Amino acid sequence: MVGKVTVNYAPPMAIIEVAGAEDGQQARGRRFEATAAAQERFAAVARMFEEVYGMRLPKHLTFGAAFFLGLSDEERALCQVSLLGFAQWFEWLAPGLPERVATLDGRLEGRYRADPPEFLSIASGNTDGSHWGFFYDDPRELPTVVAHGYARDDGVVSQVGTTLLASIRKEVSARSYLDADDKRRVRGMVAWLDALRPFEDAARAEENIASPPSLRVELGRGGIGVYLPGWTPPAGLIEGYDRWEAMASDAVASEWVARAEADLAHGDGSLAVVVGLDLHHGDRDSQREACTRLLVNGYRALGRDALAEIARVHHATRNLSSVSVYWPKEAAAQPRTEWVPPPALLAARALDMAALEAAIAGGASGDDLAVAADSLTDAAKPECATMLARVLGVGKNEVASRCLGGFLINVSRSLDPEYLVKVSTRSDAQLTKQIVDILLEPKDLTLVHAVLDSVSALSTTTHVQFAISTGDAEIAARVIAMAEPADLIGYRGGYQGAKGFIEGASLLHYAVGAMSVPTVRLLLDRGLDPRVKDDAGNTPRSLAKMAWFVRPNEANEIVAMLDTMGPGVLAPSTALSFRAGTRVSHKKFGNGVIETGSGAGDEAKVTVKFASETKTLQQKFLTLKTD
Repeated sequence: MVGKVTVNYAPPMAIIEVAGAEDGQQARGRRFEATAAAQERFAAVARMFEEVYGMRLPKHLTFGAAFFLGLSDEERALCQVSLLGFAQWFEWLAPGLPERVATLDGRLEGRYRADPPEFLSIASGNTDGSHWGFFYDDPRELPTVVAHGYARDDGVVSQVGTTLLASIRKEVSARSYLDADDKRRVRGMVAWLDALRPFEDAARAEENIASPPSLRVELGRGGIGVYLPGWTPPAGLIEGYDRWEAMASDAVASEWVARAEADLAHGDGSLAVVVGLDLHHGDRDSQREACTRLLVNGYRALGRDALAEIARVHHATRNLSSVSVYWPKEAAAQPRTEWVPPPALLAARALDMAALEAAIAGGASGDDLAVAADSLTDAAKPECATMLARVLGVGKNEVASRCLGGFLINVSRSLDPEYLVKVSTRSDAQLTKQIVDILLEPKDLTLVHAVLDSVSALSTTTHVQFAISTGDAEIAARVIAMAEPADLIGYRGGYQGAKGFIEGASLLHYAVGAMSVPTVRLLLDRGLDPRVKDDAGNTPRSLAKMAWFVRPNEANEIVAMLDTMGPGVLAPSTALSFRAGTRVSHKKFGNGVIETGSGAGDEAKVTVKFASETKTLQQKFLTLKTD
């Protein structure tokens, strides 16, 4: 039965200024109206949900929906999250909007290809298919957790919280590079979200929703496991990612399908669901029929019929080009057709390099190539490298570059770095930079080294910041050597501090944050000022002092180094740090520009062109010119 929300909402006066002084009173009224509307619409949304899914909707979603209904247009443009799936009915039921009808089975709304049957979308992010959803371990009960996954990444869904607002707060608040007005609006959104959270928690408590299960059966792909109380996995069932890799073999998969079906014959669907979900994530054509059979029959044997029906519907219609099933009534009259995979994707799935070359020669779009490259992540075989080289050779499509970088990361365990060297030694330096940027962020250092072996220069300081943040001194040194000295000194970025996001950080702040003594020394040698403060007033030294409780040895060494070295002067022990074109200053000869250099340490020498003459000098007597 659908129940009403009985939690009385009375927002605190402190949120009046949520959108800045110019929108204060309007924001207050908008927030009140949004919360009232969400509470009024809950019964209709819950009724429709029950009709479509045969499950109950938790009342606390009301206040998650109220958050989005209460945003202004400016705030919506800044918010990195929006409602998705059946949760959008809170918006679609607004007066004056056209009626929406399902063009396909409503259970497909917001359902991405790799989503497990338990996962029902309620919100989406703005990149890589980021989406949040309720996770129904048992469709006869209310969901105990909110999960999150990246549909266009690895498809793994992981537990993140117990309510929607608690799960998305980080994404709402973590914004950088904004002007003052937008920063104030983001603070207002966070204040609004925080004002609603107590009511969200109260609604959850009102329904006596249980705590999330502490024990689940691990899936081979990772992420949130299956809740099977009292079930013990059979002997021989490999744990973790090794099982995921083993299931890629049709012979191994067939063996476990047979064992699961034998258990089903005795009324136990546990193994069928576990194996079925592994095959579901594997998404191989040769295993699709067995996967569907295991999931449908396994969930039914467990008494989870609603999940069995979701699996059946999903597997019957898994190639849609959009996860939007509910359309305005007029648009819904137009016929829906299944998405036809482009030739490049079909070639990638089959590891058919000749077919891929034909697709490229036929004018495959950058987006098609991006999807094709992304599909190779599951193959993870060395022979994919030649195919990757073909795709890299086509155009400068940003989406394709991003997906290719993801491909390189995912197959790093099985691809020899020599392959990467071959494909990265190209004239398209910008594409190579993008790949390095992508690889540095998740700290895939083996592949970073391979790329750096094949390129001669990188000029973006973003690469340097990522490199320093890895904590790997060798990586940092190599990337720093490729950057312009003035860029190193002038770089300012942001980082997540104990009290929120802090901007104005120099590269020294990042090096201290990584607790890398060699990198701090290298940056000081390059002329970075240890006295510079971030926007919160922290110097690199104060950050090091804060880290003493975690890494006392490194913190003490860094503090001592920062206390003894001033900005702009090269330490005698450094290797040759300046490159041709670097501006320097000498006490006797004045300002000049380096033309050549050689040697290392105390013997490092550079040829400098001064205003009146050219001199060859020891590097240690030069000061970096920054003005």
